Amino acid sequence: MTIDIVTYTDEQYAAMTAEQLKEVRDAQTEKDELKIELEDTLKAERAALVKKGIFNSNLYQMIKTKLEKEYEARVDFIRECLLFFLQYSKDPNGAGIEAPYEVNYAQSYDARVQVVRQYYETAYPDPNERFRAFSLDGFALTYLGNRYTAL
Repeated sequence: MTIDIVTYTDEQYAAMTAEQLKEVRDAQTEKDELKIELEDTLKAERAALVKKGIFNSNLYQMIKTKLEKEYEARVDFIRECLLFFLQYSKDPNGAGIEAPYEVNYAQSYDARVQVVRQYYETAYPDPNERFRAFSLDGFALTYLGNRYTAL
């Protein structure tokens, strides 16, 4: 499989986790399937035009341009989703993350809340101490998003 959905060096691929590599492969597979679908649709459009007796017309070129733009827009969306995932998924080395609990952006917000809740309930049995420690955790505010206040 040739990966062209994103352009990374061998070192960057080597630093990825198995989950990140799976997401890259899945995105590439989705892109390849879209390309096959585009080619099949273009063949069908060409055959339909020929069947109607339209041989020398700009109509096919207009259809082709429209379908290629739609394809590129869908591929761009897949690429942006993949890049977002790679940027915010779990850092395998934990670099740059200063939190006493496991940080994994690939988890759902509910799972993140459970991890943070479990850490604070285990580390601080006293509710007042737990509340004070949690309120000083500035990282949790961005990590948990709008679920921070509920916790």
